[in-house]
Amino acid sequence: MSTKPTWHDCETLQKKTKFQWCRTSDQKIILSGDRPSITREKYEEAIGLLDRNPQGVSMKTLVTEVFNGNTRPAYNLGAILVCEDICEYERAGRESRLRLTDVRTSGALPRAGAKGQALEKARDVKKYLSDFSKIRKNSLSRLSNLSTTVNTTTGELIGEVIVKPSRIQQDWEESIESDLNEFESDGSHHFIYVFRVSKAAISKFRAAMLRAKQENSDRKFSRLNDHKYDKATAHAKNNGVIYVGSSRDKISYRIKQHLGLGPKTTYSLQMRSWADWVSGNVTISVLRLPKGTSREALQAVEDSMWCDLLPEFGRQGAR
Repeated sequence: MSTKPTWHDCETLQKKTKFQWCRTSDQKIILSGDRPSITREKYEEAIGLLDRNPQGVSMKTLVTEVFNGNTRPAYNLGAILVCEDICEYERAGRESRLRLTDVRTSGALPRAGAKGQALEKARDVKKYLSDFSKIRKNSLSRLSNLSTTVNTTTGELIGEVIVKPSRIQQDWEESIESDLNEFESDGSHHFIYVFRVSKAAISKFRAAMLRAKQENSDRKFSRLNDHKYDKATAHAKNNGVIYVGSSRDKISYRIKQHLGLGPKTTYSLQMRSWADWVSGNVTISVLRLPKGTSREALQAVEDSMWCDLLPEFGRQGAR
């Protein structure tokens, strides 16, 4: 006895037009109205393309490489993948991209395609770990893709704000918050920010942070770094940089946390709790990157800046 397919609600990526789709017993995707169906082979080919490009795939590439220039099925499949939380959809200017999220283990669309098959094979951990050449090859492929993405990433220094440790609350209310809000006014960018002080003040800031961590066990402070300087990194010694970080949305809120005006349990500089023990201004420099910049590219740029500047506080890499 055949089982009737289950229909699922969805909407298009751009115009948000409602439609329905279902998956047949032979894994073909059928759509309501006059929308063309999508074969299992095309579905798996699309997933494979996305898997090989973790930074994301432009819709133009999906159209040309998988659907032979046919726009409708490509965008229909993209909409279904987003509705099923298999992909994220990003749009920057005229370019739109799909990027795989964590592969689902249940739902209307099962794990399929190159990524699903790879994870199934990886269950045999010993077999997976024994083939290091393949691990290396996959690593190089992902790094190569990331390198290509970073190479096309743009950014600019858009401004700086000055913080007086003795006036954190007043300066925030009078000028800092409004200045940061101007940086993010159109809501279409990501940010990387750098905290720095005078070279002479570094040791005092380190001592103040260490004291605050010892006296405020209920607060979550950024890590104190102990860089081992050598000839390759000597230029960064005593450069005054105390923190390098990034924000994909509201930079004003993240800076507020660092100033110690946010939750105690969020890892940050928590400056307000040790501001009375230091003097001298803190300069916050802000770089702006396009909203379409992928998480991986943003993190790669931040990590590179961290290596170049060697901040006194905060860990390298994704938090």
